[in-house]
Amino acid sequence: MTSIEIVSALQRYWALNGPADIATVFPGTVHDVSAESMWGEFWVTRIQEPLQRWTSPKAFQLSIDVHLFSQSSDPQAIYELADSAGQTLGSKVLTVTSVVDEQPIGTLRMYEPDLKDLSRPESVGQPQSSQHLLLTVGAVALDHLHSASAPA
Repeated sequence: MTSIEIVSALQRYWALNGPADIATVFPGTVHDVSAESMWGEFWVTRIQEPLQRWTSPKAFQLSIDVHLFSQSSDPQAIYELADSAGQTLGSKVLTVTSVVDEQPIGTLRMYEPDLKDLSRPESVGQPQSSQHLLLTVGAVALDHLHSASAPA
């Protein structure tokens, strides 16, 4: 199982199950958000192979970040969006398939999301004209076809 297969499984899942009422920008894509009141950016910010026993299935630890942005006049709208995004990703198990033949090769288990408000007031004393939330989900991917590397 490769990082490309893991990221591909996540992006496909999000595209099918993520909040439908917002545009999502994936790494390497371009989307003009100037006309959008809300949008999201989907990132896999960490893929790491932890130390493990060589007889164990090969595992990867991941960190998934979804940045949510809003320029809506309703300050609660972004929190409703964050709830929807959190329900989409939190505590889910996905099947990871091969990019070559679409055969199942592993699973991806996502944990509960963590939400941070990264919004900043545009200027002191003025209401916020934009909001920025960061939804982070930790995950573990298990490769069902390969064991961890045997010691040399």
